[in-house]
Amino acid sequence: MENIFENKSNTVAPKVFISYSYDSKEHEQWVENLANKLRTDAGVNAVIDKFVLNTASDLNQIMIQGFKKSDKVVIVLTENYAKKAEKSDGGVGFEMSLATILSKRPDSKDKLIFIKKDNTDFDSVFPFQFKDYYAIDFSKNSAFQEKFKKLYYKIWNREFHNVAPIGKSPFENQAESDLIDISAENIYKLFDENGFECYNLTSKSITSNSPIIWPVVPRQHVNIIHFAQIEVARVLTLLGCPLKVIIANCGNNSNITPSKEDVAFKESLEKIFRNKDITNYTISFLNEYYDPSFHEGSLILSKFVKISSSVTISKLSHFNTKDESYDSKAIRKIQDRTTLKYISPIFIWTASVYEAEKMSSSKQGSPIIIAGADERSQWAHVFTEISYSIGAIFIPVLKQEDDKTIFQDTQKLFFSKKELKDKLGVGNIDKWLLQTFVYLAFFPNQVTHLKSCNKPNCDKTNRCIDCLFSDDSVKFPPYIDKRKFAELIYPKINPAQQ
Repeated sequence: MENIFENKSNTVAPKVFISYSYDSKEHEQWVENLANKLRTDAGVNAVIDKFVLNTASDLNQIMIQGFKKSDKVVIVLTENYAKKAEKSDGGVGFEMSLATILSKRPDSKDKLIFIKKDNTDFDSVFPFQFKDYYAIDFSKNSAFQEKFKKLYYKIWNREFHNVAPIGKSPFENQAESDLIDISAENIYKLFDENGFECYNLTSKSITSNSPIIWPVVPRQHVNIIHFAQIEVARVLTLLGCPLKVIIANCGNNSNITPSKEDVAFKESLEKIFRNKDITNYTISFLNEYYDPSFHEGSLILSKFVKISSSVTISKLSHFNTKDESYDSKAIRKIQDRTTLKYISPIFIWTASVYEAEKMSSSKQGSPIIIAGADERSQWAHVFTEISYSIGAIFIPVLKQEDDKTIFQDTQKLFFSKKELKDKLGVGNIDKWLLQTFVYLAFFPNQVTHLKSCNKPNCDKTNRCIDCLFSDDSVKFPPYIDKRKFAELIYPKINPAQQ
């Protein structure tokens, strides 16, 4: 019989035989179109039985030659094909026996290519002999071009995805001392050396079971202070600590249910957590604890009463204005809040203490609250009103030029590297950024020298932060390249790059 792969153009083309079942006229036409498209658009010598039936009468011989002399065999899987194959029915049954023989030959194991045509699950179309094989999914017409490309790439033995070569390890030339052990002692030292107050905590009271409670007021965007608090949480989760985020949405609108903005804020946090490999966390909205259906509402109420019983109006005003560290405009804005929003700190404290106690036991490490240093007096009050031992890590205050805390209601992200560079030298942001987004953000890697530092005669033996701010200054000296420093920090505080 004639060679079914006769190539009159004398071009080098992979020979492909297509095996399929006669499911319907439409299906037969689809297979014929596929074969012709492979011939015209992909330079493939594709053949189906119908192309050579006029030159040979023995269909079995066509099948044998197709499987034997081809470079690849494309098997079009459908539910009907699978049923015929498993029953050894007709031509499909014969071709499946040939495919089984090929699959057992080491020199032919890559010869079979399966494509799935039916819009059903893979188990329904695969004959039981080939259940573990991979199939290119042609079931959706909208994705035909992409799948067709994947098919002819496989026929031509080309890599569909551009796989980059493996480069050098970033630690290839790095001394072992550049990596810090992830231990409670080293984490405690990290916070302590970089201006983060470990309140009511010791290196021994922090364990892998210490729950982290982060109460956070939702804003329009995740801002730079939030990113700082996330870095604290990230470092603790490296130890194994579980993180509980309480989005303090109570009082932000007339309803106690989460608004669209609150939900969007939650989703932003989740995205950042994913990109920072923070996985051991849960997030709740504050309103959930005060919903009438909450299963431990009576316990929440009793804690609320206990914590609030000694709070006077003057104390509450003091707590809301963060020890009066805001400027006069911000203080007036706070004092004009609705009653619900004005007492919202007590709601937050109550839910935080509830979660701390629920997530802990006497045999585990101390629960840890993450908060700003300007909230120290608030949490000190809370800790004195409860019998349960809770600690806190307070983030250094970010200040403006007038030595007032940046008011979080107006605080935003830096939307460009230039904007970040231009902010350097304002207040204490230089040192604050170095503490948070270099030493914390790069942990457990040890920062030995900033590439943005051009200090003459630097012996690179001291920590950069100790050298740069040895005179109690909080602003960079002139030999710091602010542009390079901004380029280092910017990815750490920009959600678009998370």
